[in-house]
Amino acid sequence: MTAHEKTVLLIEDDPDLGESTLDILKLQHQVEWAATADDAYKALSKRQFDVAIVDLGLGLDNAVTMIKALQRFGKPLPPLIIFSARPIAMIREAVAETGALMALQKPCSGAVINEAIEFVLQNGKRGDDAPPPAE
Repeated sequence: MTAHEKTVLLIEDDPDLGESTLDILKLQHQVEWAATADDAYKALSKRQFDVAIVDLGLGLDNAVTMIKALQRFGKPLPPLIIFSARPIAMIREAVAETGALMALQKPCSGAVINEAIEFVLQNGKRGDDAPPPAE
C-alpha cells in the first residue's frame, strides 16, 4: 500500500492553518478536511480513515468532548494525533484523556506532521516506545 492510499482526516477550524495543512498533507496522503466538530462527525460516519489529526479547539466545540462522545457511542475512530497551539501540559492531558497516539504543538513543519502520521500508521497503538508529544 502506498502513502497515497492512506486516508487522513484533518479536523481544524482555522481556515488559514487548515488550508496550508491540507496542502501539505495532500502531497503524500488522501485528505478530507473537517472545519467543525459537526463536519468531523459527518466525515467519520461516511467512511473510515487511517489517521485523524485533531485540533483541540474547534470554535465553540472541544475536541476532547467530541472524541469522548464518539467513543461512548462506540464509533470506531482512527488513530488520533492531537494538533494544538495550547500549552504542552494541556495537550498531554488531552492525549491521556482521548487515547491519542501522538501530539503536535503548533506551529510545526510539514515534515514533522508527516513524520507523526507515518509513526502512527506504522505503530497503530500507543505504547511505551511512542515518542513524547512534540514540544
